[in-house]
Amino acid sequence: MGIEYRRYGKKCHMSTTTIVTGAAGFVGRHLVERLVSDGWDVVAFCREGDRTELLPDVRIAMGDLGDAESL
Repeated sequence: MGIEYRRYGKKCHMSTTTIVTGAAGFVGRHLVERLVSDGWDVVAFCREGDRTELLPDVRIAMGDLGDAESL
């Protein structure tokens, strides 16, 4: 699955998988809902303790952008 678009006059395909950092926050959660409803495959990047149960139908990746070891 992908999105077809034209670049420099040539047909190209773009993946419909994306990662959302801060996905468990207010804005991130609504962004995830919209992306899923539009057919995107979403990976939600969350920190330990985030309420990931509010993010159905997505893959969850745990880590902290401030901690390189967790990436």
